[in-house]
Amino acid sequence: SLDYSGSRIYDALLEACPCGAPLNEAKNRLAASRRDGRPGSLNERICMPENAPLKSGQPAPEFELMNQSKEKVKLSDFRGKKKVVLLFYPMDFSPVCTTEHCTFGPQLGNIKGREDAVVFGVSCDSPFSHDAYKKQYNIPYDLLSDPTRKMAKAYGMWAGEEPYNCTKRGTVVVDKDGKISFYQEVAMREPRKVEDLSKAVAIEIAEENRDHEFGQSV
Repeated sequence: SLDYSGSRIYDALLEACPCGAPLNEAKNRLAASRRDGRPGSLNERICMPENAPLKSGQPAPEFELMNQSKEKVKLSDFRGKKKVVLLFYPMDFSPVCTTEHCTFGPQLGNIKGREDAVVFGVSCDSPFSHDAYKKQYNIPYDLLSDPTRKMAKAYGMWAGEEPYNCTKRGTVVVDKDGKISFYQEVAMREPRKVEDLSKAVAIEIAEENRDHEFGQSV
């Protein structure tokens, strides 16, 4: 392998990675962050642990996943057009998840409110499982499949290998500019409420609120 010690590349990596990660690990983290579209500065992208929670105002990590029809859905396709509401849930056909989807479906209009938004369910199940689940319970929004867990980890929504190697239960709203406007993880065994989702979708990033308050544009 190449020896970068004493080089400007080595010094730059050490300066950018004060967490003390070994050089090879730092290089690997940087390469992964570029592939996954991980937000933040060079320091944050190298040192940010995998599966870390995101914060309001951060750029949302890019993703491209298949839905229940094996059609590809890409986050950046909605940039400048719609808010994207990501409803992470552990798994298809589980009791709490089914309770949620059967509640959210008829209330989809109330969840979106006046916002120009698109809603997706997200779990690690396959498109085939999603297809059967969506049809059985008449779920009106697309279900995205993340079998590699990469997208769940990029959003801090992976529950770990044990006991089910599944996604957490959580809600992420991405605004039209591609930034996180709402981020919340909730208890695995507690279904979310429609009114809470409606409020989450309506939230704007604080900076945008300040700009609107003073009559300024970004």
